[in-house]
Amino acid sequence: MKMIDALKANSQILNAKLESSKLYKHNGLRGTCREEDLINVIRDCIPECYGMKAGQIFSSDDRISKQIDVVIFDTVFSNYFKKDSSAYLFPCESVYGSIEVKTVLNKESFEEAIENIKSVRELNREKEVDVLMN
Repeated sequence: MKMIDALKANSQILNAKLESSKLYKHNGLRGTCREEDLINVIRDCIPECYGMKAGQIFSSDDRISKQIDVVIFDTVFSNYFKKDSSAYLFPCESVYGSIEVKTVLNKESFEEAIENIKSVRELNREKEVDVLMN
């Protein structure tokens, strides 16, 4: 199978899921549904060592990002914190990337996505960790 064929098939799946999410009238529920649908579609395309969840990212200097639709993080060598089924916190050192999900891209949603991405990029990642052994 060619890569372009796989991408087209995933695109069709995502479009069908987008249509079914229109059943939800609450914007928050509809948005969460669409984020989870995107995660489920791309889950098959990346190795299991990468996790994907919505949440916020924090740094060791007590800074925290805005809410991120999809955080791509290390599931093998790092940890994340979960308050409930939808509230996740990730140390910035374990994050490989983030995705903003927008069904309609207009000036307002574009600016919001840029601000969310900017809030992640501004976090200070520790270059190395000193461990003291006593």
